[in-house]
Amino acid sequence: SLLTWPDGADRTNLDLLLDRAIENIRVKLNESLLTLDDIDGIGISVSMIVKDSEIVKIKTGLSADFCSEEMEKLNKIAARLSQEFPNKEIFIENDGNLEALGISRAQGYRNTLVLKFGNTLSAGFIDANGQIGKGINEFTKVVIDLGDDAVYHGLTGVKGWAGAYISWWGIENIARKLNLYEKYNFGPDVLVPRILCNWLTDGNEEEKRDASEVFSGVGNYVAALVIALEPFYRIDNIVLSGGIILGASGQIIADSANEVLRRSNKTGRVRVAGEDAASLKYGCLLGLTYLARETITEEA
Repeated sequence: SLLTWPDGADRTNLDLLLDRAIENIRVKLNESLLTLDDIDGIGISVSMIVKDSEIVKIKTGLSADFCSEEMEKLNKIAARLSQEFPNKEIFIENDGNLEALGISRAQGYRNTLVLKFGNTLSAGFIDANGQIGKGINEFTKVVIDLGDDAVYHGLTGVKGWAGAYISWWGIENIARKLNLYEKYNFGPDVLVPRILCNWLTDGNEEEKRDASEVFSGVGNYVAALVIALEPFYRIDNIVLSGGIILGASGQIIADSANEVLRRSNKTGRVRVAGEDAASLKYGCLLGLTYLARETITEEA
C-alpha cells in the first residue's frame, strides 16, 4: 500500500511513484517509532507471475514486451530502493502467494488455497510443508465458466476466468448477470458490492434476497475453482480474505461453496480468514514478513 501513485499523477513518470514510496516508508518508520536499523528488508508484492524475483512470461495473450516492460519497472524500483536504503534486502513476490503464506502461517494451515477478494482475484497455494506451492500458481486465470456470456479477460482474451467472478469485480459481474443493475438503476460510479453487503443486514426483504443470491453465486464459482484445481493439488482448506467479505457476505460465500463441494463429494472446506478487518486485509503484509525472515535466515 506504500507503493501507490499520487492522485492525478503522470503514470509514465516512475520517479513520482518512487519518491512517494520512499517518503511513505520513512513516514511509516517514524510513526512506528522505528529507524532503518530496525528493519532487515523491503518487500514488493506484484499481481504478475513471479519466480525467483523475475516476472515470468507464459503462453497467454500477455506479450513478451509487456512482461519485459513490467520487469524493467520492477528493476528500477528495486535499484532505487537499494540506493535509498543501502544494505537492506529487496524482495519481490506475487501478491497471491504472499497472501497465502501470511494467512497459512498465522493460522497454521497446510494444503491450503487462499483466495483474496481484491479488485480482481489474488490467490496462492500453501503445500503440506507450509511453503508456497511449486510451479506457476496464477489461479486467477483458471477457466471456471464455459457459458456463452462468460466474461473475457482484456489482455489475454481468456473467457470465463476465475478473477472475473471471485473478486470485487466478480460481485459486480454476477449482479449484472442477475439484472440487478437494471432493477435498481445502478450507475457506473455506484459501489455495488458495498451496497449489497449493506443490504444483507439493513435492506428490505427483497434487497436482502437479491444480495444473498449474488454472494451465493460467488460461492458457486469458488467451488468451481476448487474442483478445477483438485486434480493438481491436494486442497484441504480454502480460506477467503479481502475487506469486501467482512461479515455476512463472506459467510454466505463460504456456505454456498461448501454446499457445492459437499454435493460433489469433495473434502476441502471453505472458511473466512477472520472476523475482523485486519485478518481479512493484511495477509499479504504478513507473508512479506515471513518471506523476508526466512530468506535472511537462509543467507545467514
